[in-house]
Amino acid sequence: MKIKGLFVLIHNEVRKEILSLLSRNVEGVEHFFNGRAFFSNIAEQVPAIVVFLDDLNCDAVALGTTEWTGDLNIGIYLPIYEGEEKLDQIAEQIDSLIKFTGYQHIRLVTPNRQYNYEYDSEGAIWVASMLTYSICYGEKRTYDQE
Repeated sequence: MKIKGLFVLIHNEVRKEILSLLSRNVEGVEHFFNGRAFFSNIAEQVPAIVVFLDDLNCDAVALGTTEWTGDLNIGIYLPIYEGEEKLDQIAEQIDSLIKFTGYQHIRLVTPNRQYNYEYDSEGAIWVASMLTYSICYGEKRTYDQE
């Protein structure tokens, strides 16, 4: 028996779906990262948005069907001189998009459950904020007899 399914590739599909939505609709951001960003030259790579998943749990809800729950994290990185006001403006755009969009892979998004700021305390190059949502998504596998 051969399993057709993307057991963990669903996470990449979820991130790509969110990145596609954001890259088409968020103004003033040039760089988008699938997963946690490891900036090689952050001064040249901001403004940026990163999308990653955390605290994932999987349940088998039916034969061949899995349901994942976890945190969708969206980080916004700007040059430090842009400040919190600009972070908040971009976060508001993102929050509206996340709440009022239908998704192919995501079944449920809870309202914004966390919003935090972070600062570059070493080089004073960037300021960041992170939006965190609880999400539920899943996949269905098919089986071929071989």
